[in-house]
Amino acid sequence: MKTSTIARARVHVERAINRIKGYSILEFIPPKLLPYSSIIFQVCGALSNFQYPLIKEVEMFYLQPKEN
Repeated sequence: MKTSTIARARVHVERAINRIKGYSILEFIPPKLLPYSSIIFQVCGALSNFQYPLIKEVEMFYLQPKEN
């Protein structure tokens, strides 16, 4: 049971990592910007959080229209 729980969590972590890797700015950071590489990575992570949810179970909460 623990193994399957860890495996499910690992899948979501891998999906999150792949989303962050999708930003081409991370492929080449000029030497001039290396001191800011941590901040650049954090911004890419924050931008990936604005995409659709990784977990199917919570997707319904984000796609429902808001009531006025």
